[in-house]
Amino acid sequence: MKKIELLFIIISACATAWVLNDFLIGYGLPVDLFFALISCMALSTAFLVFFWIGQQLGKKFLFIFQATKHLLVGALATVIDLKLFEFLVFSFPIMPMFAKSISFIIAVVAKYRGNKYWAFEQTETENTLKEFAHFFALTAVGLILDVGVFYFLTEITGPQLAMPEGIWLKLSVLAAAVVAAIWNFTAYKFFVFKK
Repeated sequence: MKKIELLFIIISACATAWVLNDFLIGYGLPVDLFFALISCMALSTAFLVFFWIGQQLGKKFLFIFQATKHLLVGALATVIDLKLFEFLVFSFPIMPMFAKSISFIIAVVAKYRGNKYWAFEQTETENTLKEFAHFFALTAVGLILDVGVFYFLTEITGPQLAMPEGIWLKLSVLAAAVVAAIWNFTAYKFFVFKK
């Protein structure tokens, strides 16, 4: 593992821990500095193990290693999206939809660069703007899938198996994210960063 990969993984893990701790605080649970450091260390360890397993399996099946890196890039891009949105809404009196549009676009740029240069190890291309346009369009399809699956699970089917609505809502978010991640990885691998 390269030093830059180690640094990226730790940054991604600690940024994810930051968001998870915010959720815990939102639920009224106490999160002090010690807990924040422990959660950062625990997620860093989990992300490093995840990366190592992906790297080992990737020796036989390259797409597994690419998918591992794709998920780590996606985790960091999600944090960028969320935290930038919160910053824009809190700092400037702008409409939430405008703030979300800005944060989404900047997160997509981060995803593009991380996937291009790290997950799929592409070099600079002559037509980067066209490549980014394809990437953005395919990411928009992923966003539509994400929202569509979430809508279907929450509004059409609703909670199943006598599950509490709050739990069903969280599982719906996760299911939608998984569908979108599978779409995004497949689209990026075969349509944007194909070798």
